[in-house]
Amino acid sequence: MSTGDNERVNSGVPAAPADSFGPRGSLPSPRAFPLSAGVTPCPPALRAARAAPATPSTFPTPAPARQQPKLLDRLRGALRARHYSPRTEQTYCHWVKRFIFFHHVRHPAEMGEPEVNAFLTSLAMKGKVSASTQNQALSALLFLYRYVLDRPLGQLGEVVRARKPHRLPVVLTRQEVRAVLSRLEGDKWLMASLMYGAGLRLAECLRLRVQDVDLEANQILVRDGKGFKDRITMLPEAVKRPLADHLEDVKRIHKDVKTTMVYTHVLNRGGRGVRSPVDPLGAPPAAGVIHGNRITPQ
Repeated sequence: MSTGDNERVNSGVPAAPADSFGPRGSLPSPRAFPLSAGVTPCPPALRAARAAPATPSTFPTPAPARQQPKLLDRLRGALRARHYSPRTEQTYCHWVKRFIFFHHVRHPAEMGEPEVNAFLTSLAMKGKVSASTQNQALSALLFLYRYVLDRPLGQLGEVVRARKPHRLPVVLTRQEVRAVLSRLEGDKWLMASLMYGAGLRLAECLRLRVQDVDLEANQILVRDGKGFKDRITMLPEAVKRPLADHLEDVKRIHKDVKTTMVYTHVLNRGGRGVRSPVDPLGAPPAAGVIHGNRITPQ
């Protein structure tokens, strides 16, 4: 028995089988030490935890900051919250965009009263807009700064205001009508008197025909009036005699209808069978002599 065997016997450790060791210097076989030799087995849960692949530790990523809506979207939201009409919403957005582009795409939050003053003055001086259009642009900008940017505008200073148009009166008094008619004469007076006395529109008066005027019944037949409808209106007594004289003058002018009949026969007989009505008049004294396709003065 070797010295190593004596030490194992004295220490109380059981000796391994003789075949458990290989050649000198090699490791012993796993079967040399059975589980019953005082080695505690590994629990299944621990083995599963060791076998699972190691996952890197994950930290919760912060949520991205919520982007603020665009200026025009905020403007539309403020208008809809206050129950403005879609037409007003479209108009206000239009003026805000024009205001931004007028100042070279600067944000309205960076601008104030001087920029608004310059924009409104430009509309009146260069744009030649009316007063109502300028007021509409001002209302859009006031709404933007008050309800969207939360910065109401102060004093705008001296703004060049657009000129208000001169409005004509809707209804003239009798003295005004008399003053207007006194400055007219001839056909113009007759037309204005018919329009005022019979209630005719300008187009209805111009389209009036002889057969539509009934002098005996003192009435006028208006054909294809507003809404493509016919109606009967009165013939004023003050216009009856001048209108009859005007119709006589028209008949006198168109009494000779031979020229019209000649042109009507040309359509049926051709140009060779009808003599032109200008032939009997002869050539004017300063007319030239025709040689082929050329005209030479005499």
